[in-house]
Amino acid sequence: MIVFFYGESSGELHKVATFGIDSNVKKYALEVQDTVLLAKLSAGDMISQEAMYHKRCNSNLFNYKERLQKIGDAKEDNQFHGIVLAELVAYIEDSRMDTELYVSCQVRNGDLVEFFRHENQAYPPSLSQFGELRHGSKSDLLVQLERITDSVNEAPTVDALVIDGAALINMLKPRGSKTCEGYYKDIVVPYIRGQLLSVRRIDMVWDEYIQDSFKASERSRRGKGIRRRVLPDSKVPGNWEAFLRVDENKKELFAFISEQLVSRDIVFDEEKQIVSTTGSNVNCRKEEDVSKIAPCTQEEANTRMMLHVNAAVADRHKCVMIRIVDTDVVVIAISVLQKIESILELWIAFGVGKNFRYLSIHDIANALGPEKSHGLLFFHAFTGCDQVSSFANKGKKSAWNTWTSYEEITGTFDLLSNEESSSNVLFDHMGDIEHFVILMYDKTS
Repeated sequence: MIVFFYGESSGELHKVATFGIDSNVKKYALEVQDTVLLAKLSAGDMISQEAMYHKRCNSNLFNYKERLQKIGDAKEDNQFHGIVLAELVAYIEDSRMDTELYVSCQVRNGDLVEFFRHENQAYPPSLSQFGELRHGSKSDLLVQLERITDSVNEAPTVDALVIDGAALINMLKPRGSKTCEGYYKDIVVPYIRGQLLSVRRIDMVWDEYIQDSFKASERSRRGKGIRRRVLPDSKVPGNWEAFLRVDENKKELFAFISEQLVSRDIVFDEEKQIVSTTGSNVNCRKEEDVSKIAPCTQEEANTRMMLHVNAAVADRHKCVMIRIVDTDVVVIAISVLQKIESILELWIAFGVGKNFRYLSIHDIANALGPEKSHGLLFFHAFTGCDQVSSFANKGKKSAWNTWTSYEEITGTFDLLSNEESSSNVLFDHMGDIEHFVILMYDKTS
């Protein structure tokens, strides 16, 4: 049993009975940089440690965290050093425990091979941090991919534009609009008209928000907001970012904008086509066969946009641009480009502000070759994405450099990027995957 003190050492003790207390204490300890508390927490969750606490201690920790937030000048270096110290203590504790188990196994003539086949911790430290996903930086992969071809600053000439609707709405702030209808007319419509000056078709693709999906947990990390009804005359919220953190807000707002885009209430160039998704369905301003793209079961615009790229090409638009801000889409686009027949060029308008640039997906895919381009899917997922932990102290750059020096793994990555790959296929190639991971940590192996 361990007793956690934070400013109080008297009063009635309470046993930690929920993971909510455990996660909150870890969160607050990281924010206030209490290295002593972090060291205790590194030994495992508070429930398994049978931790006890005083209610006053819990309040003190929370209040101290709130005071630090109000000061608002927390040093990132201090947080980093606190995490490092906590992980170092955890490593020492783990090493000590491993040594004791190892010695015990030898003294009792145990089977050492069998001993090392099993996990000796509740959570593998190589793939988790305090039992939660270790999130790396996906954009590090983009840096490696951009080095393959020359960067492009001038806008390329394209026939069609596919837009991530959620990303666009995050970028287009209300800027004085009073109502949701005003936001659409004053902000969204001018943007669409401006884009239609240089393209003949726009596909607006929206995320779906499905309860209890894997993506729901990722979205919850971005914080919470206040639920508001979205109607034409609804007032635009003052905090746009907080408003867009609520799934129901986004669902209603996106549906409203999607319906308006294909309606005849606002005049657009009648020679141009506007396609917009609504839930699993697709609506068009001009009549078009959408049977190949609707109904659609893809939850995220990230993957659904590639169906719209294919539809645009089938509609005789051979050069297509995608407007996004997510590295995942770059990876998907490179991987599936070879499957889109008759496409001449695929570009991505990526980022915002000073980080905005154009990525030539067709040039990157050609430089990588068909096998490596397709294998990029498994590589990206395996080395850390929204729902897969990154490796400890090994980000996308280290993984990419390992792949570059160990080209023999490309065939395995290519095979495992196929949707129809079974668990038997993964088992058959596990030795190759293990060798790749070993090389990531020790290139001399």
